[in-house]
Amino acid sequence: MAMMVATGGHFITKLVSMFQPLAARGIMKMQAYSITDPLQTALTRLNRYRPHYLHSYPTYLEMLAHAQLSGRLKIDPEFISLGSEPVSALARQTLARAFPNAEISETYGATECLTLANQCRLGRLHANTDLCVLEPVDAEGQPVPPGVASDKVLVTNLFNRAQPLIRYELNDAVTVLDEVCPCGAGLPVIRVEGRSDDTFYLRDAGGRFHVYPPVPFEVVFLDVRGLEQYQLIHEVQNSLTVRLVLSAGASAEAVKALLVQRFETLLSRDDLEREVQLRFEWVPELTREVTGHKLRQVISRVPRPELVHAG
Repeated sequence: MAMMVATGGHFITKLVSMFQPLAARGIMKMQAYSITDPLQTALTRLNRYRPHYLHSYPTYLEMLAHAQLSGRLKIDPEFISLGSEPVSALARQTLARAFPNAEISETYGATECLTLANQCRLGRLHANTDLCVLEPVDAEGQPVPPGVASDKVLVTNLFNRAQPLIRYELNDAVTVLDEVCPCGAGLPVIRVEGRSDDTFYLRDAGGRFHVYPPVPFEVVFLDVRGLEQYQLIHEVQNSLTVRLVLSAGASAEAVKALLVQRFETLLSRDDLEREVQLRFEWVPELTREVTGHKLRQVISRVPRPELVHAG
C-alpha cells in the first residue's frame, strides 16, 4: 500500500500512515510519501514501488491519473481509496480512464471521526452508523428529512474512548437518501454535497439571491478537452474567478469558450447570465492550503446573505 499524504505536522493522514496493526504487518507493506515532494519524485517512487493499493486526496490522485495517461506513471493498482476532500465528477472520470483495473472507493470522514462513511462496490456512500451517529440538520440545528440537503451535520463518535465527542458540528451539506442499496449493505445511503460554507449565493437584477451548491458547477467542467484541473472562487458578490490547469498543447481559448457557454447555460435558469462576471486564469498548478495541504476546488469568500432574500 502507498499513501500519498501530508507527512509533516500533526495531520490525521500522517498518523494513519504511521499506524499499522501487528496483525496486518505479515500481509501488507505500507509506505507513506509526501505530496509536498516534486511530482516527478513521486512518480519515480511509485513506479519503483508499484503499489497494489493506493490512497490519497482526490485532487492529488487526479494529477497522478493524468501522469498515468501520459505514460509518466506506470502502475496498475487493484484498489484506490480517496478522501479528505470532496470528489469532483471530473476527478472520478479521469481516475476511471487512467486506472481501469482498479476498484475506486471514496471515504468520508473527519479528524474527529475517521470513518463516517465508505463507498460500496456500486458507488454509493454508506454511513457507518455502527461507529457514529450522523445527524444532518438545517442552519438552526433542526433535523432535515431524507432527500433534503442539510446545512451541517452533527457527529457523535461512538468508538473514541480517549476523547468523547457528542454532536460535534461539521459544516458539511449531506443528504440522506431514502433507498435500499442493491449491494446488500443495510447501512444508510448518503450523498455528501460539499461544504455548506462554499455554497454560492448569486444575486439577480432584482436583488434576489439564488443558491448554487458546489455540485452543479462540477458538471460545467466535465468532458472539457485539454482541462486537467480547475478551481472556482466566488471572490466578491457575483464575481467568479476560474483557475485552470491545462494539458500540454491544449487551446486555452477553446477551453474558455466552452466553459463560458456552459456557465451561461447554468446561470440562465435564474436569469443570471448577465449579472455574473467570469474571470479566467491559467496556472501551472493549483495551490494547496498550508494547514492540512488540502485543495479546495469550489470556494466562497462572500458572506452568506440573509436567507429571507434567497431563492
